[in-house]
Amino acid sequence: MNKALVIRAASGLGSSIAEELASRGIAVTVMTTKEGKPKRRLTQLQDATIMQGSRYSKEDIVRAGEGADTIFFHANTTYDEKAKVGESLQAVAAAAGMLGAKLIIADGRYRTLLPQYEQLLKDVHEINAASTIVVRLSELYGANARNTPLHYSFKQIAKGNAGIELGDMNVAGDYMYLPDAARAIVDLALQEEAYGKGIQRLTGMQPISGSELMGIMSCASGVALKARRLSGWKLSLLGMIEGEEWTERLKMVDQLAKDEAGEARIDVLLAAITPHDAAVRETFAMLAKSR
Repeated sequence: MNKALVIRAASGLGSSIAEELASRGIAVTVMTTKEGKPKRRLTQLQDATIMQGSRYSKEDIVRAGEGADTIFFHANTTYDEKAKVGESLQAVAAAAGMLGAKLIIADGRYRTLLPQYEQLLKDVHEINAASTIVVRLSELYGANARNTPLHYSFKQIAKGNAGIELGDMNVAGDYMYLPDAARAIVDLALQEEAYGKGIQRLTGMQPISGSELMGIMSCASGVALKARRLSGWKLSLLGMIEGEEWTERLKMVDQLAKDEAGEARIDVLLAAITPHDAAVRETFAMLAKSR
């Protein structure tokens, strides 16, 4: 890999992937739809080219990706992504074909409201499987993994408040620290044998329950947590604030964990994984600095 294009680079995962690529000496172009001054994390990337454009436009993507041999695209990593993400995926895949570039798709958990997207994702992979990687991510957390139920709890705990329970706290789930996920995605992109294997799940540590993770968060923060299930009028109130799609996806957390249990997995090397206790402490430390 000599030059990479990272689409949606202003997001937490996008900027983390760009940082990981730059740290390895790979030339990076970051594409963001945000107008005005780019986020500081992007401007601090050494020798990175910053481009603005629409991820729904294959022309914009081709323009931004001139000279790139690899494109990174991610979707459904947070609750605030809409059904239009399918349109974006089609534009990215078309642009990759026009550029003759490899395509790395990091697909998140929150796609259950997008039934057509699942088939579209498979179709995109099959069109040019030899140069495409599709990985399905675990629940990401970290200071820059925003707009997820877990991040909402992190923010509340960082303020000294008790966390909230979202889903069955006894169900074991996969949780992955954002910098670890970015590093693993870049590692895969550099392995020729990783291409053309269909949709596989990227995971790190052994699954743990929500209650176990909340226990780690409690120790790291010094806050005595009293997790509670968010439901009824409280969930409705949150929906009025955040939007109905947000609350609909909250209701699907339990089902997501059950669905993911049977998916094929790519196990990341343990040497590349930050233990949950250390990752949680780092997350709280970074949240404290940003306040």
